[in-house]
Amino acid sequence: MDSNSILVIEDDPGIADIMRLYCGKLLRGQAITIIQDGQAALSYLLTLPPEQIPELILLDLYLPYVDGLQILHYLRKQCATANTKIVVLTSSADPRCLTESEEIGVDAFLRKPVILNEFQEMLRNIGLEQ
Repeated sequence: MDSNSILVIEDDPGIADIMRLYCGKLLRGQAITIIQDGQAALSYLLTLPPEQIPELILLDLYLPYVDGLQILHYLRKQCATANTKIVVLTSSADPRCLTESEEIGVDAFLRKPVILNEFQEMLRNIGLEQ
């Protein structure tokens, strides 16, 4: 696992930019990769050797081509990503999506729009605050 990298899988460029800003502010020295659709995210993850798997993945649930729940399922079934910290980004209040994400093994949720203090508290709660 690459403890110096973060993957943001988010199709809204504004939210992706905010996540890049927050990660840059609170997790200094981390390489941040942004991917805007689910299929591209899976393709990217499939090409990474295990030692380059990001330490943190920020995952939107509603993505083009492959949704966030499918990506979460995939990540939790792979040995290389089974222990990766995964945080779901969502604007949905649908309890089914949140429940399913928890059952699959998400580490935390952030409701969009994300506020810096909430992001910092989430990092603390999952053990990534610097």
